[in-house]
This record gives sequence, C-alpha cells and structure tokens, in this order.
Amino acid sequence: MSVRAGVRARLRQAVAMMAMAVTGAAMLQAVTPQIAQAAPAPARIALAYYPGWIQDELPPEEIDYSAWTHIMHFGIYPNSDGGLGWDNMEAQYPAEAVRAAHAAGRKINLVIGSDGVGARFQGATRPENLAVFIDNIVETVTTHGYDGVDIDWEEDLVEDRYIALIKGLSQALDRADPTLELTTDVITAFVSPAVAAEIADDVDWINVMSYWSWWRDELSAYTDAGIGANKLAVGIGLYTGTGDEEPYHDVTKERVAEKTAYATAGGHRGVLAWSLQHLDGQDDPRLMPLREYVGGQGKGCASVGLNYPAYPALTAGTSRAEVAAAQCLLAADGSYGGRATGTMDTGTVSATRRFQERTGLPVTGTVAARTWTALLAAGTTPLLRSGASGAAVSRLQRALNAVTTARLAVDGQFGPNTTSAVRGYQTSRGLGADGVVGAKTWAALQAGRVADGRSQSP
Repeated sequence: MSVRAGVRARLRQAVAMMAMAVTGAAMLQAVTPQIAQAAPAPARIALAYYPGWIQDELPPEEIDYSAWTHIMHFGIYPNSDGGLGWDNMEAQYPAEAVRAAHAAGRKINLVIGSDGVGARFQGATRPENLAVFIDNIVETVTTHGYDGVDIDWEEDLVEDRYIALIKGLSQALDRADPTLELTTDVITAFVSPAVAAEIADDVDWINVMSYWSWWRDELSAYTDAGIGANKLAVGIGLYTGTGDEEPYHDVTKERVAEKTAYATAGGHRGVLAWSLQHLDGQDDPRLMPLREYVGGQGKGCASVGLNYPAYPALTAGTSRAEVAAAQCLLAADGSYGGRATGTMDTGTVSATRRFQERTGLPVTGTVAARTWTALLAAGTTPLLRSGASGAAVSRLQRALNAVTTARLAVDGQFGPNTTSAVRGYQTSRGLGADGVVGAKTWAALQAGRVADGRSQSP
C-alpha cells in the first residue's frame, strides 16, 4: 500500500478504534449484529485548466466558479537539474489565483508540465536529481498555498522514472500535509494503462485527456487495466470551431452534456476541461451542463433551449417550454436554486421577484418584456459589431427578440438583420443608431429598457 493510501487507512482505523471504545459496552449487549456502513463515495470533481498566459486577459476574480470544484493552475515546467521553470507564470500570478479560488470556496492545484517538456522531465527525474525535484515541487505548492499538484508528463516518458516520481511525490506530500492532493494527466499514447495502474493507489485520481472521438476507448483502456472508474476523471476538450472539421472537440453544449452524463452513469470521479481560454465568456452554453454536474445552479438546464423568436409573458401557474428557459436564466443569475421544471411555481415567482428587485425593475413576479430582456442580456459586455460571432452575439440576438419585434434567427452571427435590429433599438432609446453594441446599449438591455411601442410591463 502506498504512503498516501496508508496514511488515510490509518486515519480511518484510528477513528474506527475510538468508535469501538466508546460503544463497546452497548455492542456487547446487542442481540443482533451491527452491520458497518460503507464509506461514502468521494465527491465528484470538475476541473478547469487555467493557463497562466491568459491570466491578464481573464483575471482569476472574473472566472465563473459555479461550474468547477477545482482550478488547475497551468503551469510551471520541470528543469533538467530538478529545478522549476516559471515559463507561463508571472511572479504575482500564484497569489492572485489562489486568493480568488479560495474566496470562491474552490480548490486550486498547481500543474507541473505540459506537452513538449518530456526531455526536461527526463532530466529532473534522474536518480541524482529526483529528490531535489520533489522537494522543489512540495516547497512551491506549500509556499503559495495551493491545495495540491498535478503531474503532466506527456511525451518521452521513462516509465520507471515516472513511477518513482509519483510514488516519491505522494510520500513527500503526505509528510508535508496529508490533505494535499496529487493527480496526474494520462492518455494511452503517453502513459500506458499498465503504468497508470502501477501508480493508481498513490494519487487521489487520474485525469484522462479524452478529448478525441475515441474518448470512450481511452477510458475503457484504463478501467480494463484494473483502475476503478472512481479513480478516473473524464476529459472534455473546450476547443472552438464548428465541430465538423474537428469532431473530437467538445464544441457544443450537447457534447459536454454527453460526457458529464457518461461520468455520472459510469461512477467516474469527475470531469476535467481544457481549458478556460476556449470558453466564450461566462455565458458560453457549454457551462450549463458543467454547472448542473457539480450540483450547482440550473439543475436540468443542460437540455433546455433558450432560443425563441419571441418571449411571452409568464405569470404564476404558467406551464410551457419558455418557463424552463426563464428558470435556467434565473439560475445562472443566482436567483433560482431549483430545477428547470417548465412551470411558474411559487419558487420561480419568488426568484423572479428577487431578480427584479436587484435589477431595479418593478417587482411583480411576472416574466414579461422588461424582465426577459434583462435576463437574456445578462453577462459580459463585449463590443460587438457587424462580422462578430460567438455566444455573446447569440445572447444579444435573444435579448433583441425579447425587446423588439425583430424575430432574429439566433445563430451567433452579427449580420445585416442583427445590425438592423440593433439600430432600431438604439433609435427607440435615443442611443445613437450606429449599429454597434457598446457599453450604453448593453446597459440599456441589461436594465430591461424596452423599445418604444413595446409593453412596459416587467
């Protein structure tokens, strides 16, 4: 048994012995034998890889933490002499990222490695350098306040050195603090299932980089080697594109939902996602199934559509598909903690009132034009003009469908029809009809200010 497994086993044994001492007399008097309860399954995890090279563009305090249990801070590289190279990090990055993650109630682990640094791993894990390398990792993790470390050795793997690194690092982390987590990233092309099985007891879980169309085969290869599914995290590739030319990239909400459902049904430890740089802001639809997976906001929202040519008024007791859309939007805002049921029940009406009060709208509990507009426009406020594309454009188009009679196709493409609808809205609000969506236009939409001639009902 590894030191990591052994320490935790001894803790469990000590707790069990104390319980036996306290309840011994009662147990002797019992007529029927007591059956020990099984230990609870580990909590599911959802990992977001956060590269240092985007930290200035996406400051850690602006990350949407509702979809994640862990931030994987990526990363630093091994040096061939056993030192560490801060290739992707500025000096202030660790403190900023650790502070923000902990403030959000999330763990943050440091990633060591990447593709292209296999030769550096080889040098760092030579027998004469291994102890220094491990000491440097532990010191860096503990000094900066990380909650654990992830080893990402992707090519030129020397199997016996990799195994020695994982086992030695596991022991060193347990000596420093048994609560520190240790994980490793694998794919069969780099880390064979047999080697992964050799170190499975020394890590908290194993991250399978299952980003390609054969992702199920990758996961099966490791379970066939005897590694329990509860030790494996399912990889999600948050890349961009249409998905036609790159079918192995998880470019749609449905593909992400397929993997979270697979992880749930298979009893896997969780999911990992590479990476935050490929998300289209906090309103990227692919975050919906991830939020639901971690048990956060928007339960049932992974399969709920938001795109309609118009948005009807929803009063208490209404049951229709658009109610589920409103519930998911309220959940994303943090106003609603229930499931997407499609019925304007008491909880949904109360959530609507909370949203209206916070937004400065008349507090009625009815989702009408102004509330729809504010809900649909909520999120980041990028500058958008003709030719733009992406999730923010789709969000704009939905809001325009609620606030005008444009009936736009919600396709994420800022074309002539969207430009015309923007100009019409700007004219009605006295904003200057340039067809460009800047801060003032976003502010009007997010405040639920409807176009002249539309109902002023909230």
